[in-house]
Amino acid sequence: MLIKGAILIVVLSTCIYYVKYHYSTSTGDFTSENKHKSNSSSHEDIDAVKVQLLSKEEVAEYVTEEKLYLCILGHVFDVTKGKGYYKKGETYHGFVGRDGTRAFVSGNFTDEGFTDDIDNITGAEAVELNNWLDFYQTNYVFKGKLIGRFFDPNGTPTKYWHEFQTKLKQAEEDSEEMLQEKMKYPPCNIAWSQEEGTRVWCSTKSGGIERDWAGVPRKFYQVGAESYRCACVNLDTKGVTLDTSGRQGNLAQYDNCDPRASSCYVVNEED
Repeated sequence: MLIKGAILIVVLSTCIYYVKYHYSTSTGDFTSENKHKSNSSSHEDIDAVKVQLLSKEEVAEYVTEEKLYLCILGHVFDVTKGKGYYKKGETYHGFVGRDGTRAFVSGNFTDEGFTDDIDNITGAEAVELNNWLDFYQTNYVFKGKLIGRFFDPNGTPTKYWHEFQTKLKQAEEDSEEMLQEKMKYPPCNIAWSQEEGTRVWCSTKSGGIERDWAGVPRKFYQVGAESYRCACVNLDTKGVTLDTSGRQGNLAQYDNCDPRASSCYVVNEED
């Protein structure tokens, strides 16, 4: 079952958030929470200087403990110092050696999920991806641009990069409304393992939103979009029911999961 849609935050929004929070408490390298504020000017600084251009084949070589490269939105970062999370066998190893941008907001840690195709992301997901780009720029060494979807062989931004920027700008203009939505429906924690697959769960701090309730995982569909993200829903909220008959407004329950459970294991589904 694909977990689609973002986390203004997210996401990776999400319990990828857990990695940032956990790592900050142990090493100080990761931030303790995913701030809902973009840093577009710093991205422009990166793009304004002449940087190294890397091919997909070159980036794919950096997947060992000696050197680990991660790509997001066509930007390449050396994440070797975080090898405890990115080395082979660890949960987030799938992000290294390629551009797996979409997985940052989908939580789909499969080969199909690790893709740079973000054509149908929502505005909230665009903001979340931008937050992740800020995070890596702040905490890791920028190595260059990946030739492909977002940058051409000359390092010039492609139409896909400009489309992302347009969606991001529009989303930031609507940020107040999005923040209110996130406060009402905080992103779930997300984790993946080869043995158990994808797990989503809610806590009183999931999604970086501290509150006095944990909630239960639900599929949250963005208005006007077919994709969804995992959101934590307060069962005490007016209008929320335990009906398992399917989608209720913009909410739907996960299959094979107790509607009262705070944690669910999710299998891949075909659209």
